[in-house]
Amino acid sequence: MRLDDTTLYKNGLYPYFAVVFSIITILNILSILYYFFNLYVTFRVKHFKTNIQILHQAIYATCPFTSIFIIIDGVANILGKRDFNLPFALNFFRTVMSCPPLFALVAIMLERIFATYYIKDYERERRPIIGYSIILLLIVMSIGTAFIFSYPELVIVFVVCHLSLNVICYVVSLITYRINRKYYYNNRERKHSYSLGERYQISENIRLYKFFSHYLFVLAVFPISCTIFALIDHIDSNPIHREILAILFDLSYTL
Repeated sequence: MRLDDTTLYKNGLYPYFAVVFSIITILNILSILYYFFNLYVTFRVKHFKTNIQILHQAIYATCPFTSIFIIIDGVANILGKRDFNLPFALNFFRTVMSCPPLFALVAIMLERIFATYYIKDYERERRPIIGYSIILLLIVMSIGTAFIFSYPELVIVFVVCHLSLNVICYVVSLITYRINRKYYYNNRERKHSYSLGERYQISENIRLYKFFSHYLFVLAVFPISCTIFALIDHIDSNPIHREILAILFDLSYTL
């Protein structure tokens, strides 16, 4: 249970929370605008052909929906309409839309595994079925998560599983990077041991890992932060604490 309007005004907390709600709302408006700008650039440069690009766009496409819900919450909080509640179906949809970014590390890890396994012809054979299959997996995981959050007693189970999954995915991503780096150095020691296409794919795998290294860290840290905030919110019954945790969750997700 979060703070009601009366408690906010009585404790003199409303001005402080209103500022925070306003900041979160503005950040999410900017996030939506940036998404459409990014989408425009993507179509202009046709950056949606490879599996990693397809996955990136599919995951990113869910963010504006969540931002809209966060904006609705922020406006309702600022206007003092804190008793405003969305219908169950919309809340369920909101949870489903919020989940793909939380599992983004899983998606990227799986795609990089396939890129490493099919190193001989991954550059030539796009195999879009891989990208779309991973997207389908993300959808299934998101729907499953939405169902789990419908049952509060299962939240702790989800938190444990999600944290473990993120750690495993991060470790596996490091392993695939080291495998590709080993391929790369083997090729340098033994000239022409790999075909031109294989050498390109090895370099591409390493380049993508280095490019996504900071991104992977973000994908590991922020989803874990969101999950931890959700867990504490589930355990802690103090209204002020839960209000702060809800704000931290929104900020972590937005960032």
